[in-house]
Amino acid sequence: MEKDVEQAVVRAMDAKITIDRLADGLLTRAKETFDIPCKRGCSHCCNQLTISHLFEGVVLAKRLIDDRRLADLNLLQIQGRLQIFMNNSSAGTLAERTRDTASKWFAKDIPCALLKDHKCTVYDIRPIVCSSYLAIVVDGANEEDGPPTACAPPQAKDVCCVDNLRLIVEAVKLDTNFIKYLVGRTIDHPFLLPLGWMAYLGATLILQGKREFMVCLEAALETSYPNMVM
Repeated sequence: MEKDVEQAVVRAMDAKITIDRLADGLLTRAKETFDIPCKRGCSHCCNQLTISHLFEGVVLAKRLIDDRRLADLNLLQIQGRLQIFMNNSSAGTLAERTRDTASKWFAKDIPCALLKDHKCTVYDIRPIVCSSYLAIVVDGANEEDGPPTACAPPQAKDVCCVDNLRLIVEAVKLDTNFIKYLVGRTIDHPFLLPLGWMAYLGATLILQGKREFMVCLEAALETSYPNMVM
């Protein structure tokens, strides 16, 4: 592995450790406040658009490569999912496009690329958008059928993102520093893409080196952020 790529992977892992430490503290307090029925094997919330930061994608790719599971991602399938993401993007701001796309993605019942038999295959290093997303029992919800059936599909009254804004702000700081290290500049807004795409970018960096990674990164930016010039 190229030395600068190896260092990039180390930086990504350090960033992931930092954000996970923050998330663990917030989630511990959340469990003291809410009745949270989430459990292993419940994956309804995994069948929606899942976005991640680039440093998270690199960490995920490293795990899949080390475990010889990169083929599990099925890159052709991911490309198809990404095409859905691109085709469904509507006009408007980035936030409006994301909300619109997420709604259509969920309606198609598309599972996360890293979900297998209703279980997350990278649970211990899952992105913060996953770890901060929890089902909650509110005003008697779930009483008739028992948790976590209220999440099929997830409804606004039954789910919450625990201090998600604080987590995202910290993750953006880490991600922009990571991207600055890789490409020599800091982007001026959160660089978020579907989880599968981020893992694909991470795998490109690790397996093919920085040059090929930059080609893929520029293509991703051109597709999702056409006004951004690297």
